[in-house]
Amino acid sequence: ALFKLTQTGSVPTYLKEFEDLANRIIGLMAPFLLSCFISGLTPEIRRAVQAHQPMTVDQATGLAKL
Repeated sequence: ALFKLTQTGSVPTYLKEFEDLANRIIGLMAPFLLSCFISGLTPEIRRAVQAHQPMTVDQATGLAKL
C-alpha cells in the first residue's frame, strides 16, 4: 500500500497517510522512504521537490508544503 500511495488531496493529508503506512513497516532504508514519498506526490509538486534534491523525508515534506 505504501508503494502505491499517491497524493489525491492536500500535502498534509498525503503526509498523514504516508506516515501511517510507513510507521507500520520496519527496516526500510531512509533513501527508499524518501523515494516513495516523492514518487507519490502530484507531478507538479514532485518536480518542484526534486529540483531541490532533498536528502530526507522531512526536507521533502517541507518543500512539498511550500
